[in-house]
Amino acid sequence: MRISVASALVVTALLAACGGAPSPEHAMQVTLPTPAELQLWYGGAPAAWQSVKGTYDPALARRVLKEQNQDELIKKLEAVGAL
Repeated sequence: MRISVASALVVTALLAACGGAPSPEHAMQVTLPTPAELQLWYGGAPAAWQSVKGTYDPALARRVLKEQNQDELIKKLEAVGAL
């Protein structure tokens, strides 16, 4: 099974909370996305944000994205009118 680092951390925390550990047949392979995979992942973000426009505070969203160093995403969201 291939999952992200964040997902692996969640699974590990859940297993620890339950006192369990993955069996060999359920072992996980943790990988990082390639730059091409990241482009595909982020490619849908502007349309997704635009589709829920009005359900979030644009100023707060901008501040959070800025704190996450998502300057390119901010530009894309501005371009489609989502921020």
